[in-house]
Amino acid sequence: MLRQTVIERHAIWITLVPARQLLAPTEPDTVGNATVAHPRSQGDEGRNKGRDGELTLHLSVTLTRRGVETKLVLANSSTARSPEPDRSLIKALARAHVWWGDLASGRIASIGALAAREGVTDRYVSHVLDLAFLAPRIVDAILTGTQPATLNAKALTLGPDLPLHWQGQVDALGVPLGIQPAQSAPR
Repeated sequence: MLRQTVIERHAIWITLVPARQLLAPTEPDTVGNATVAHPRSQGDEGRNKGRDGELTLHLSVTLTRRGVETKLVLANSSTARSPEPDRSLIKALARAHVWWGDLASGRIASIGALAAREGVTDRYVSHVLDLAFLAPRIVDAILTGTQPATLNAKALTLGPDLPLHWQGQVDALGVPLGIQPAQSAPR
């Protein structure tokens, strides 16, 4: 049974109490049809058996802002779920390519005309257009959901100007070196 959960900036502490402690002393170690499992006292890293059989789990974590939400990232988690792509980032990428196509084809005459059509500022249009020229490593990370948790649409469209050089973009956005662009299938 859960006794306490403490969330700190870089760690979560979870204290569990064996269910047998919650039962009256004359009750057996069963609840309904289930037998109460007792925690192991040693051998599990990040687990400490405390007083009266309490088990305290310590998990290293990072709390990161991602748009309006705070994301909890477990350090070295072998049971982590598959990454989930950020739809707002993908939408911003798609918008960038559509807008660049409108400008390059002459369907729209200028950034000012595009901003007026979309009801946004020239500066916003310029920042979104920059996304049409992101490094392939960054685009792949966004499409696969493996971008850093701090990388979101707001950071890309309202943040500082990105470098033109792809490696400069990768460094500025903190995309891990282990992420490589997807290989295209041979034709």
